[in-house]
Order: sequence, then structure tokens, then C-alpha cells
Amino acid sequence: MSNQIKSTDKLVALTIDDGPKVSSSNAILDILEKYGAHATFFVVGTSCNENTKSVLNRMLEAGCEIGNHSNRWSSVAELSKEEVLNDFNACQEKVYSLTGFYPSVYRAPGCAMSETSYSAIPVPVLNGHNIGTDWEADYSYESRLSAFRRAAGDGHIILMHDKDENVPMLEVAIPELIAQGYKIVTATELYTLRGYSLPKYAQVQYKEFK
Repeated sequence: MSNQIKSTDKLVALTIDDGPKVSSSNAILDILEKYGAHATFFVVGTSCNENTKSVLNRMLEAGCEIGNHSNRWSSVAELSKEEVLNDFNACQEKVYSLTGFYPSVYRAPGCAMSETSYSAIPVPVLNGHNIGTDWEADYSYESRLSAFRRAAGDGHIILMHDKDENVPMLEVAIPELIAQGYKIVTATELYTLRGYSLPKYAQVQYKEFK
């Protein structure tokens, strides 16, 4: 997508945590492909296996980005530097074994990190504008859509989760953003298109690029 749009376009990065999942990941990819949109999928190592290999490769084939969301989805904030790095590397190797590519960005479970865990991660750490408690099954469709609309904005990084319950919301929210003139990109595409390099060994909170 980056060769089809300009840095002056309205850009929003879509990031999706806790996959890959055969059902919801594929349904989300269907929507993204339908509208020519991209996303960064932050995946959990224990969910990366032969059952989800095709999903991971489909993400890359669709022009999306794969990020590391830890190996076991357990807090890294209290771990030693060695423990954090071991967990990070385990997820990296699982994704590589299934796709031939290493994730190039990281998001901690719950976005919770300590200075020790920050220092252990050798790729950019990306947080974002979350859309409420969208990981909860009883979070209503109306709440999901309203929170997504609030999180969206030029230069924003939207943080949401890979859940079946989010699919109907995205079926409305994605074309709505496009109708408003937005280009929906990966986190790395957002930085690149706006002329920024993602720094290593540093937390990158959501940043509004104007």
C-alpha cells in the first residue's frame, strides 16, 4: 500500500492483538482485503502452530505486518531481562519457523513493561489508542464501534483485539474510515510514510503524526 498513498494522506494504523486465530483472523483479513487496508497483527507464540500457519502467511501475503506479543501472554513487567528476552525469542522463532519472517515490532501483554523489560526487547515497542475492553465477549457492538471511532484519527495507532466479536464492528468501521478519506496502514507504514524511523530499544507510545 505504501507506494499507492502519499505522506500527506490521512493515515491511521490498525493493530490487532492476541492472534493468530483461524476464525477471527481470517474474517478480519477478509475485510482488510476487501477494502485494500493493512494492519499489524501482534501474535502470541503459543497460538502460532501448524493450525494457524496458513493464517500467518495470509497476513503477510495481504500486505499486513506481524508483531511479537510475547510467547505465552503473561506479564513481562516482573520478569528478569533474561526471562523477557527468552520469551521474546521463543515467539520470534515460532513465527519464523512458520513464515520465514521474524516479527519486527513488539507489544507487551497488556502493554505493561518495566525498565528492565524495555531494555531486553531489541525491536520497537508499540502501544496505541485502545478501543475499550473489546477482548470481553459481553462488550457490546455499540461500545466497540463507538470506541473505535474515538480511537481513530490522523496518525493514530488503534489497538484492538483479534476476536470474533470485533468482526461485525470492523465491517462497518473500516469502510467508514475509508469514506472519510483515511488510508488504513500498518504501524511501520505509518512511521515510514510520515518520514520517521522506528527507534530500537525504546518504547514508542502512540504518536499523532500531523
